[in-house]
Amino acid sequence: MARTASRDSEMHRAGIIRPVDLHLYGLRSKEAELPQSLNEAHNSSLGVIRDDISDDYLTAEGFSGLIRVNDLSNAITMLERGRFDLFPFEAHEQLTHRLFGTRRKAKRNLR
Repeated sequence: MARTASRDSEMHRAGIIRPVDLHLYGLRSKEAELPQSLNEAHNSSLGVIRDDISDDYLTAEGFSGLIRVNDLSNAITMLERGRFDLFPFEAHEQLTHRLFGTRRKAKRNLR
């Protein structure tokens, strides 16, 4: 469970296990259109998993109109069908390869 300001009053933290490293992913066929920065991503439609750390983070960064889905499977299906342009995903090499068919980071890391 990720640490957020809204959860701080309800939880006692024992320590950090590992930091969260989120990346925005889009379709390879639209790679030329992907934003170069988080600021540019404001002009794109973004899908997020409801109440996930990415939902909290992007809302705090001023993103409005986020398309909220219930789970990762729905998010990937909706991304593939063009329901939104970008999806935040924590980049794990093996899982990324399984979902996106590549061992390199499929899309730009936006920090």
